Amino acid sequence: MAIQELPTDSTVMDLLERVGRGSARCHGYGFTVKEELRPRLNNQPVDDPNRKLRMGDLVELTPAISDRSLMEYREEIQRMYDQD
Repeated sequence: MAIQELPTDSTVMDLLERVGRGSARCHGYGFTVKEELRPRLNNQPVDDPNRKLRMGDLVELTPAISDRSLMEYREEIQRMYDQD
């Protein structure tokens, strides 16, 4: 988890731009900037990326996982359990 301080009247989009700025990889986050991010604000999906943030807001940035990748993860986990 990283804590970012943003200027007054910053939006969710401002945070997304800040996290993605400067390189092809988001430093310390482990996902590429080009991946779709699914932000959550205070444990709720973000409907409006232009929503202004307030003091104490919690924003979670999670890379989207394609259905194919999800199936691959399930199969890998199943193989791990089958080995026992």
